[in-house]
Amino acid sequence: MTIPKLNHYSLPRAAELAPNRVDWQLDPQRTALLIHDVQHYFVSFYGTDNPLVQTMIENIQRIKAYCYQHDIRSIIPPSRSNKVAMNEGYC
Repeated sequence: MTIPKLNHYSLPRAAELAPNRVDWQLDPQRTALLIHDVQHYFVSFYGTDNPLVQTMIENIQRIKAYCYQHDIRSIIPPSRSNKVAMNEGYC
């Protein structure tokens, strides 16, 4: 089954989000950022030059930079192509 092309849509702005219902404080020692499946294969379904993809990448970069500045681990699982390269000794 093929994934159909996905259309651009606007992400909600802060004022449009539901209010936070918890008052948790971020503990960098118990926190990790997981960036998962931001691979060309999946992103390509949004088409080339899609503003949504650019916004998503910028948001990921901003969150990752915040985590780096605050000693929060970032976990980026290797893609299948990276796993193949590692298994074949290219990485």
